[in-house]
Amino acid sequence: MDSLKKSLLELTGTFNTRMAEFQKDLKAVSPATSPTSNINAQFMTFRTFVLSALESLQVQVELLTRQQDEFEMRSRRKIILIHGVPEEKKENTSSLVTKILSEHLKFSQFSLSDYTRCHRLGSSAGNKPRAILVRFKDVLLRDKISSSGRYF
Repeated sequence: MDSLKKSLLELTGTFNTRMAEFQKDLKAVSPATSPTSNINAQFMTFRTFVLSALESLQVQVELLTRQQDEFEMRSRRKIILIHGVPEEKKENTSSLVTKILSEHLKFSQFSLSDYTRCHRLGSSAGNKPRAILVRFKDVLLRDKISSSGRYF
């Protein structure tokens, strides 16, 4: 989206620069009473049309950017990150998360079917354990776990 915005701004700048140069050349070449005054009027009409089209494109890009941001925020609502869990080689992250949530947070009803995705983030670097990303199927369960996790 940012590259699209940048391209649109560059296009607008280029258009305005070239139109100003053309208008300057047109005024320098012919007096106002010559047949080229019709060209000048057509140029002004075309310039107005292109500027309104560019403005419309800018509005559409802003709308698309906002919609993309909203979509990303909604997709993150079901995610929780768990930090500080020791990492082992060839661990089963799903069963580890189920164990943590069942034992430490006292969620005995929690099972593998309550979430759609569970994995460590990034690549392992040194002794520091990576965070675990868990994407739940239900936002209410995620909120319940998130609020109870603050107290252990």
